[in-house]
Parts: sequence; C-alpha cells; structure tokens
Amino acid sequence: TDFDYSFCVVGDTQKLNRHYPSMMDTLYDWIVNNAEAKKIKFVLGLGDITDEDSTAEWENAYAAISQLNGVVPYSLIRGNHDSSGGINTYFYVNEYTSQFMGFFGEGSMENSWTLLEFASEKYLLLTLDFGPTDAELEWASNIIESYPHHKVIISTHSYLLPDGSLVTSSYSHAPTKYDTLSNDGVDIWNKLASKHENVFLILSGHTSCDYVITSQRIGDHGNTVTEMLIDPQSVDGELSPSGLVTMLYFSNDGKTIYVQTYSTVKEKFFLADNQYNVDISNWASEDFSAEHDFAIPNSDANHHWSECVCGAVGEKTEHSYTEASSDATHHWSECACGAVGEKTEHIYTKASFDATHHWGECSCDAVGEKTEHNYTEANSDATHHWGECSCGAVGEKTEHSYTEASSDATHHWGECSCGAVGEKTEHEFGEWIEKDGERTKSCACGHTEKDPDYISADEKDGIPAGAIIGIAIGAVAILGFFAYWFIIRKRKMI
Repeated sequence: TDFDYSFCVVGDTQKLNRHYPSMMDTLYDWIVNNAEAKKIKFVLGLGDITDEDSTAEWENAYAAISQLNGVVPYSLIRGNHDSSGGINTYFYVNEYTSQFMGFFGEGSMENSWTLLEFASEKYLLLTLDFGPTDAELEWASNIIESYPHHKVIISTHSYLLPDGSLVTSSYSHAPTKYDTLSNDGVDIWNKLASKHENVFLILSGHTSCDYVITSQRIGDHGNTVTEMLIDPQSVDGELSPSGLVTMLYFSNDGKTIYVQTYSTVKEKFFLADNQYNVDISNWASEDFSAEHDFAIPNSDANHHWSECVCGAVGEKTEHSYTEASSDATHHWSECACGAVGEKTEHIYTKASFDATHHWGECSCDAVGEKTEHNYTEANSDATHHWGECSCGAVGEKTEHSYTEASSDATHHWGECSCGAVGEKTEHEFGEWIEKDGERTKSCACGHTEKDPDYISADEKDGIPAGAIIGIAIGAVAILGFFAYWFIIRKRKMI
C-alpha cells in the first residue's frame, strides 16, 4: 500500500525485557533498519518498559532503545511497572531530552511535548505520565491552546480498555487504584482531550490484549478522535517472544491510517485482525484550520517577521529604515515593524535663528540649545546703523543722528555716534576780520581760515616795532658787557 509517512508504536515491553532481554535489541534493531524504507517519522513508546524496575532491565532497555539516537526521534512514557527514578536515571539525558521542546517538571521526563512537521502535516505530540494529575492535565491543555493549528497526538500508559471503553476507577488496575490524585482514562477525556478541537489521536497500553483495539470518539467541537490500545505483553509472556511493533501508515491523501502489527522476532505479521484500515477523512471539526495565522510580530537585528501562536515563523523580511526619529541627543531611523536602526549623536552644523535667539540644527532637523542674540558687531549703511550677532542675526536698525561735527580745510559735516559720516558741505566763509596782526574768516561750522598773504600796517611802515625793541635791548647788553670788562681790567692794573 502506498503511503506518505508512518509512526511506529511500541507497546508494553515488560515481559520481553524481563524474560527475553536479547529480543529487546532485536525489536529496536528492526526499527533502525527499516526507518528509511518505511518512512518512519517517529517512534512512540507506551510505558511499562520494565517488568520489575530492576537495574538489569533498565540497562538492557537503554542499550536497545538508544540505537534510535540520531536515526529516528522517539518518545517514552512511564508505566506503572516503571519507577520515576529508573526512567529518569537512564533516559533523562541530552540524547533524549533534546528531542523535546518542554517538560512538566525540571529533571523529569514523564510529561513532555514537542512539535513534528512533515508531508505538509503539523503535529503536537504530548506524552502524559501514568495517571496524570490535574496539574499535569492543565499544563497539557495550555500547550494545546498554544498550537491550535496542529493535530494533537496524546500518548499515555492507561486510557483505553479492550472493549473500546475508557478506563474508570472501577477497573482493577486503574491509575486511581494506585494514587487517588491520579486521573483515569475517562478523566483524561473529560478534562483534556474532549475540550480541544485539534485533538486527533490518543495511544495507550497498560491493559493486556492480543489485538490492537481502535475506537473513535466525538469531541466537544465535533472533531473525531481516534483512540488505540496497543499492549502485546501477554504475547511475549505466554506465546514466546514476538517483539511486536504496530505500524501506523498514513495515506498520501491523509484520509486513512493503515494499521499493521508485525513480529520483529519471527519476522511476520501478527494476526490478520491486527491488519486493518482506519478512516480519518472526517476527523476535523468544521472550524478547525491547519493554516497558520501569522499575527504575532517579531524581529531581530536584521529582519522582521510574523509568528503563529503555535510558534511557526513566517517569511523574514530585511528591515527598511525609512521612518526618521530622534531624541535630545541622537537621531536614528526606524523600520515600519518598530525596529530601531543605529543611533547617531546629533551634530549641529546648520545655523538658524529667529528675532531673539540663534541655535544649531542637525541634518535630522533636531534643534540644539537656543541662545539669545548678542549684538556686538556694529554695522551701518548710508542711512542707518545697527548691531549684528555672531550668528548673522541683524538687530534693530536706527537712523543715523549726525550730532558730532567735524571738518577739514574745505568742508564740514556731521558724524553719527556709530561712526557714520554725513554729507560733506563746502565751507561758506564770512568777511575777513583783522585782529592781532592777522586777517581771518570763519564758516558757520566754526572752521577759521587765515589769510597767508596778509601784511600788517607795522610791517608796511618799516622795521616792525618788535624789531626796534629787540635792537635796543641788544645794544644795551653790548654796552653793559664792555663796561664790565673795562672796570675789571682797571682793577687788575692797580
């Protein structure tokens, strides 16, 4: 029969492990050798790996099962014959735990979950401990709610009975007979499986049965849940070792599961009634959609994308920093997704000012600190004077007031206090005035001009009076000198 992919289910191996330990190796060796040809995507163990929880049984189980490492992923669950200490000592190791996305408790593998995706199918696999507690069921429910577009497969040790009914507290080996805090199969259905429209398949063991039992149950949302009981312990314990595996082959169109039960020890199919087909064509409710809803935005340093609530990641797009933004000290660009580009410190190289202040502007248009103008640089034109700030801002212009008079030999003019020079006007002199031996004429501006060619009356009549007086004084001095010399000489002669 043509098929797309398959799951391999290993029921309770307790009798095989205890009475025929070498056959455990045969069973898992068969899985390894057939993984590629039979397109086995996952191996699901259903608990009671050991019969007496002995060290020898755990060591034998680890040696056999660890053949799967690196070949095909697998899950294990704890049965009532397996202790927590035993299963966690031997299998809570990286080779096993790295296959899962989470566990209910730290250091405990009894409850786990992971995602599987292949052949356009998306599965959420949940493994539940023997008789899971309310807290464990609530944990599982929260995970299912987080992945509404995945088909859910639940594996647990005790759930279904050979007649297709669910395990209740009336069953002699019900989980609640071991611990009142546990939940039986009917509780798992009522509290968990029936509540979610994407629950697809539930696998269990625990109750010995030569046949692979399949039943289907309708959930609260109208989805059809396929349930299977797979427990070959009595075959291995009473009929000689068989090493049974149950293969679930999924058809190419996704509408059928082909069930085959095979003895890896005897290398032949076990019982004709264990080879049959299960119709899963109408399993989903009307509202269920396997399509992702990429509604949750996310990003890293280089890209942005959307994610589905289930964790699926949409197409990644490189950031495009087109939206400018800034704060008091830096500017940067932002992508439409909200990602922030590299921040650059403002550089205020562009000068700007208004009537009262000046400041620098960055190329991003950020405005630096504003400083009041200081008009210390004087400037003027023909009619006005004003002060200028170092930024180039021009203060109030004031019309020149030429209150400071100035003149030269030919003109007079007014000067403003700013240093501006008014219009120059040629002097207009009055009449010549003779006084103190000079002849001068004056302009109304106060400028006076002497006549360089003027000769006074004394100069015209002869020797000027001053010259006569000078001659007289010189003559007296000479006579005095000679008189003094004569007297001195006469005294020496006497």
